[in-house]
Amino acid sequence: MEDKQLSRAMAILGVSLALGMSVAAFILGVQAKRAVTGQQSITVKGLAEKPVKADSAEWSVTIDTQGETIAEALDKLREERPLLNEFLDTHGLDAASRQEGHESVRPHYDEEYLDNGQQ
Repeated sequence: MEDKQLSRAMAILGVSLALGMSVAAFILGVQAKRAVTGQQSITVKGLAEKPVKADSAEWSVTIDTQGETIAEALDKLREERPLLNEFLDTHGLDAASRQEGHESVRPHYDEEYLDNGQQ
């Protein structure tokens, strides 16, 4: 009798294990399919180039002069400005298309080193 109960218990255990392994395999298969499905989309990023002909431009031109005094430097600057305007007119950049900025002055320092390394 004990052998019958033991064999019945073993059969129930075997069926339970088989059923449990089948359910686990099914669940793992569904999850694996979901994981792979999410990776099947593709995002494309790119660079499109198109030649465009420019119809305007912006240039910055600076005139630098130096002088012993501020007045001397400004006088030199005011002598140079008409020469620059003439150059621009000669090369087809008319005065109506230009915008002149303001004059500015800043000090210029020369560095001198002494024998002991002081500046």
